[in-house]
Amino acid sequence: MPVATACGEVQVLLDESFESGSPPQWTRVTGDAYSSYTVSKNNPSFVGSNFDGVTGDSFMLFGSGSNRGTIRLVLETVPGREYRLTYNCGGTDSWSVPQKSQSLTFYAVINAFHGMKTVVNHVGQLVEVEDLEQLASKTHTFTTPGSSNWTIPRWESAELTFRASSSVTRIQFNTPTTSAMASVGVLDSVLVSALPFVSLKGSSSGLVLEYSGMLETSSDLKNWAPVAPQPANVSLLGTVNGTKFFRVAK
Repeated sequence: MPVATACGEVQVLLDESFESGSPPQWTRVTGDAYSSYTVSKNNPSFVGSNFDGVTGDSFMLFGSGSNRGTIRLVLETVPGREYRLTYNCGGTDSWSVPQKSQSLTFYAVINAFHGMKTVVNHVGQLVEVEDLEQLASKTHTFTTPGSSNWTIPRWESAELTFRASSSVTRIQFNTPTTSAMASVGVLDSVLVSALPFVSLKGSSSGLVLEYSGMLETSSDLKNWAPVAPQPANVSLLGTVNGTKFFRVAK
């Protein structure tokens, strides 16, 4: 779920562990035969599974057989700012046939959305398409044992750092299954946070500060102390007498 944070902390845009079912901010991608829902690790179908990557009792399960599982999250971002995405993912068998060891590919892609653009398609027609810029991606490959239940052999933690280039950023997870596969993708513990930054600008009244993270100050670059109380995200500090240094810590 989206989280509003205090200025003295790392800004968290999303902290989702799927404990309240399928969250509304996640959308199904149009055109995909889509299958996704949240399940409980206490479900007897998952007996023998490894849940080291699961936060809480529930996680997302998507894509099965000929249904390509694709889910997308849209975030408001600030161009030029850096962000970090972390998540846990894996693959599970399903009770579908054939019951044999299979390979499942799990994709994570982060795109900047720059609006719509007009292009010429393969038959010479002008069409409007989304103007997307890929910022980061990661591919995971899992081997499932082919058991008769929904066994999850392992969870894999991952991290992607990206610099936003648009006010709209899309995060998408995808498992391109086929009718010959019984494997399913699983996802949990999705966290998106803005990395600390600081910007100082001069004005007639002193210094205007923009930052995210824990603001600290020093007069000698050796001894640092938190500014107390932590000012708002955009602050007017007033005229500084003497030498002052500022930094932002996580």
